[in-house]
Amino acid sequence: MKQSCRNILKRVYDKFQKDADSLYIPMDEDDFTPETAKFENDINALLAENYIREDAPLSSGYILSLTEKGSNYVENGFQANPSLPQANFNFQNANIGNQIIGNNAIIGDNASGNEFNASETFTELHSLIEKKPDFDQPALQELLRALEKIKESSEPVRPGILAKFSDLVKKHTDLIVPIGKILVDIFIAPK
Repeated sequence: MKQSCRNILKRVYDKFQKDADSLYIPMDEDDFTPETAKFENDINALLAENYIREDAPLSSGYILSLTEKGSNYVENGFQANPSLPQANFNFQNANIGNQIIGNNAIIGDNASGNEFNASETFTELHSLIEKKPDFDQPALQELLRALEKIKESSEPVRPGILAKFSDLVKKHTDLIVPIGKILVDIFIAPK
């Protein structure tokens, strides 16, 4: 997280700790500078990532409260909370017969058949990435370029080539399905 976002988060946290109240940040519409634009982008990023919430939309500023996620983040020294343990289910020696586990849904938009168009998947991924916060855009664009490069290359894919994007994809879980579709296409489509 950018230091400027941390500073805003800390101000909201301190106000709540001191007065158990929301923080009011006045904004003058006539005094719009590149600095205020950056400040508003930081607030929007914190809102989008659910660190803070806007109690009442105002044209003259912001009334901001801390979410539980934001409070935990500040209290952990601006470190993300460790992941909760995941449950693993093992079905060893289970006689399941002809049962279907799950809801038998088809993943994606093409419910009429078993095929999908990889270029549509890239378009879908690109569209999702455009909606993400500005501070994640450089890494997300790099991920998109890496996937395109892998798709176009005739070279074998090097193990771990996308490993550096692991935390980014965990953060934006809605990207997993389109990325998965692209990777399946890369590995099973004839060259």
